[in-house]
Amino acid sequence: MRYFFFSVLFVFLFANAQAQFGLSASYLTQRAPDWQLRDALSGAVLADPPGTGFSIGADYWFRLKNVRIEFLPELNYAQTSATAYDFETRSRWYSLFFNVNFYPFDFKGDCDCPTFSKQNDFLAKGFFLQVSPGISYMDNRAGSNPELRSNATAISAGLAAGLDIGVSDLLTVSPVIGLRYFPNAAWDSLPDALSDPNFPLAPVATESSATRLWAGLRLGWRVNYR
Repeated sequence: MRYFFFSVLFVFLFANAQAQFGLSASYLTQRAPDWQLRDALSGAVLADPPGTGFSIGADYWFRLKNVRIEFLPELNYAQTSATAYDFETRSRWYSLFFNVNFYPFDFKGDCDCPTFSKQNDFLAKGFFLQVSPGISYMDNRAGSNPELRSNATAISAGLAAGLDIGVSDLLTVSPVIGLRYFPNAAWDSLPDALSDPNFPLAPVATESSATRLWAGLRLGWRVNYR
């Protein structure tokens, strides 16, 4: 699955080299209430898997003709980890997100983006709200000696807000902050890993909802600009 993901990513970037595309990087923290690592005696929360980490993504941009609704389908890779005592969890997420940006303060504007960088009202023209359905393939690992591994697929929905800042006619920088919700994610090996008597941790469920809070930066290139 991961080799397929990176193959599609390569085609995604270079097969569309004459269009507008973007690269993004984010810091993220992700929590799942039914996977919290707790001390078996006191019940205190020691860590919140999937934990904290980073993500990188590549997207392709297109838009509707008469209104400011823009589409940025994205291939995304994320990596997170969490540690309690000597017990460690690691997760890798290979995702497809269908990002849709709405520009509420310039919804019917004829924005020749990113040339609005030269105008005084770039804040109104650049602010956007984003909705983002997605699907992710998760590669989860927990424990050590041996490390237990399991894979699963999860759907999600995201909301975000950002601002397009036109650095030049060819380059746009967009700071973005967002929230993504996974209603039902599975981690079959996590309870088995916690059954090791060397780890004084309370048992957890195999499935949980999960919430991801993230903040990042997108760089958009318009390589065929005239």
